[in-house]
Amino acid sequence: MLEKQEYLEVGEEKYPLAVTLNVIETMQNKYGTITKWKKLMLGFIEEKKIDKKGNEVIEWKENDELSAKDLKFFVMESINEGIDIENEKRDNKRPFVTDRQVGRIISEVGSVNVLKKIVKALNMANSGSNEEETPKN
Repeated sequence: MLEKQEYLEVGEEKYPLAVTLNVIETMQNKYGTITKWKKLMLGFIEEKKIDKKGNEVIEWKENDELSAKDLKFFVMESINEGIDIENEKRDNKRPFVTDRQVGRIISEVGSVNVLKKIVKALNMANSGSNEEETPKN
């Protein structure tokens, strides 16, 4: 169980961001790979081309803006996973957030701040720990 996790705060409301294997699996199912999801979320555009041998090749081009749709989807999955985890410990179950609510949450918190929280949550998930790791000398 996650003892420490990142939260998006809007007024008095705190929304948990839980990046678990369940969320990673959802991203893989939707996008094929985590790498592809990251690129799309950060604003890269996937272009499919045919090479000289007739094979389909994917090239990534930078775009000036991130994908709102992909950012909202990940944040919604992560918040709802966090709520689900919290609900396991509660009698009074908290409802899951909707796509539209997530859009308002991101607007209120700011996409740059949300991305910083996502990076911290991903780092905690990748380390297998809820504590920030410090290198030992």
